[in-house]
Amino acid sequence: MALSGKMASGAFWSIVEKGGQQAISFLVFMVLARLVGPEEYGLANICFVYFLLAGIIVWGVVDGIVSLQVEDDERLSSLFWFTQVIGVVLAAFCVGTAGVLANLLEQPKLEAILYTFAVVPLLLSLSAVPNMIVMKAMNFKIYAIRTLVATLVGGGVGLWLAFKGFGAYAIVWQQIAFYVVMNLIIWPFANWRPRLKFSRTSLVDAVKPGLNAIKVSSLAYFEQQFPRLVIADVIGAGALGHYAFVMRIRLALQEMLITAPLVVLYPGMSKMKGNRPDQARIAGKALLLACSFLFPLLAILAATAPLYIPFVFGERWEPSIVLLQIYAIGAAALPFNFVVKELFRANNRLNIFFRYNMLVTLLSLATLFLLPLQDGLRLMALSVTTIAFAAIPLYVHCVRRCLDIGLWSEVARIWPFAVASVLTFVAIVAAESGALHTVNLASIPLQLVLFGGLGAAIFVGCALLLGKTQAVEVITLLRSARARPSAP
Repeated sequence: MALSGKMASGAFWSIVEKGGQQAISFLVFMVLARLVGPEEYGLANICFVYFLLAGIIVWGVVDGIVSLQVEDDERLSSLFWFTQVIGVVLAAFCVGTAGVLANLLEQPKLEAILYTFAVVPLLLSLSAVPNMIVMKAMNFKIYAIRTLVATLVGGGVGLWLAFKGFGAYAIVWQQIAFYVVMNLIIWPFANWRPRLKFSRTSLVDAVKPGLNAIKVSSLAYFEQQFPRLVIADVIGAGALGHYAFVMRIRLALQEMLITAPLVVLYPGMSKMKGNRPDQARIAGKALLLACSFLFPLLAILAATAPLYIPFVFGERWEPSIVLLQIYAIGAAALPFNFVVKELFRANNRLNIFFRYNMLVTLLSLATLFLLPLQDGLRLMALSVTTIAFAAIPLYVHCVRRCLDIGLWSEVARIWPFAVASVLTFVAIVAAESGALHTVNLASIPLQLVLFGGLGAAIFVGCALLLGKTQAVEVITLLRSARARPSAP
């Protein structure tokens, strides 16, 4: 299959994977959030500070399998044994710091939770090399299968334990079950087994491309996870629960509408190094496709939050409404950051992206000083959102200057979708203002359908009126992906 066909097929299966995973996990999340409440949910999310750190290191180490197209046993085996050592070290770090962190945050229950969670880095390390081998082959169909099955099993375990009253432990065991199943599925399809080989020279060669990925991911990690610790320490586990709750909803949208269609950029553009015109063309189409779906859904999500948050998750989560609206609007900047990062990553120039991204990350982290103020969490969210939009011109300039890839014209083509989304948000809020005074539980589902339908109709109408050419191109791209859904 030609590269373009593989990328179209990969995008299709990635959307199936991420869409299915988020649909399943979001249903599980809705029930878990009701059962465990903000404080227990906040405690469980502290564990993810360790988990995401493990992910950054492990996935960064094996990143070279794709960018270097590694196939020989010596390098693959060296990477495998090295990642197992990393998994053991990270698990020991989780156990060793559990008591210190629990005392620091004045949450005694957290220590035992982290002891249980320490098995997750081991399972993650075990799956890293076979997962990257499958990605190198662009076999996203297998990715979809392993993710959907693992999500179903993990969700089932989490729900069962939540109904039994295990609180935060339900979320921890959900992750453990997920990675056990992932390993069971991905290994047979990797068509590779580790050998008793280890070469320091081969390891260094294979790890080099991933070092820059680790640096960039580390910035994102501190930007996303460090606030959780500060929030828990400054304004408590309950506030952290609301923050983590909002981030979980935003993550679902990010995975389905950004990561899913755009994940094929890295392996695809890695195969066309040096062909900058084609890379620019593919990046532009990816931005157009992602924004055409993301923008209206974010507008509808933000506008209808006062209705669905208390209805779906319960009244305990009402303080999350405004925070969710702010971060939902800010998520519109995510596709630009993602596409630029993948362009640098595919060209082995992430070290340059790292320098630009460091400035944006430091500015975002500086907003934590707003937390002690009245409504500090909302002020922080507004500031982070403002910084995210202000960074878009910086990233586009960075690509032009350092890779000689022009994205200004591609970014400018998205304006009809942005304007249509703003009009969608305003229209729903105006229509909703009268309905909220007479809201009752029985009428909420109908109102959500009506407001959602109203928003969709306004967006489609405005997008066609303001940008018919772009809308037609999006439809063409979708047809192209659906026409080639077969396995590579």
